[in-house]
Amino acid sequence: MKTFKYSMAVLAGMLIIIGNASALTLRLTSPIGGETWVIGRTQPITWTYSGPDCRLKLELLLGVRHWTIAENIPANQQTYLWRVGDYKKVTVGPGGRPPADNSYKIQLTIEPRGHTSCEWTTSTSNGLFTLVDPIQKSTGKEIQKAPGMPPIKGVGSSFKCTFKPWSSGLPAGGPLGGTGEFQYGMTLKVENVGSTKFYEIHGTLELKVNGANKSHTCSFPSGALNQSSLDPGKSASHNLNCGSESNVNSSEIISGRAYVQSNDGKKFYCTLDTSVPKVY
Repeated sequence: MKTFKYSMAVLAGMLIIIGNASALTLRLTSPIGGETWVIGRTQPITWTYSGPDCRLKLELLLGVRHWTIAENIPANQQTYLWRVGDYKKVTVGPGGRPPADNSYKIQLTIEPRGHTSCEWTTSTSNGLFTLVDPIQKSTGKEIQKAPGMPPIKGVGSSFKCTFKPWSSGLPAGGPLGGTGEFQYGMTLKVENVGSTKFYEIHGTLELKVNGANKSHTCSFPSGALNQSSLDPGKSASHNLNCGSESNVNSSEIISGRAYVQSNDGKKFYCTLDTSVPKVY
């Protein structure tokens, strides 16, 4: 974005308009939309900038709610390491920490603060990104509810389920001569103690593979789901296939979710089965 400033000077009795053209560009480069960040972990907020020595403010946006992450950051710094969820103050809306949700944006704002060469300029994420709660290590706690999809309990219905993510493989070029081919999955234990008949099981794993965030949808191999095991009064264990990665040097399960769903749309979220060894 180009901006122009004008000033007036009097020279030899003549009024002269002097045009001082200053090029100031600001563009957010991460997060731009589609990312999934885990609350409590550190992620870089990055941008490109060209222009004078200006300062900017970083804000987290969720609808009408705004949190100020940091202020008075040199624009030329072009990166800020953010401990996801931390904030300096609530700018707009009710207080409290940012909750897990899938409708966040980051906004950068150049603040003149008395610098005549700086101008109010903003850059915001193009799309929405997601913040999720970290995986819980203790049993009996629900983890990472799908944003906007709280558990639904039907009248006269109850369904219990727990899940345990797993990964298998050896890092590429490791001391054991691993090929770097990793398989991911989760084991679900389900118990239908109510009257509702359930038809589907869903799972998702959020991974960090070779330092990059990956999302894997978990499903049953073709023909492997025994539907009758989800009938009222039944209990069983099921293995879901969450896909694979090749050329893996490092792999980490950072979060996950699983739920069962009835034919009328009721969803019952599963809890984490046991403490999960996350790094492989």
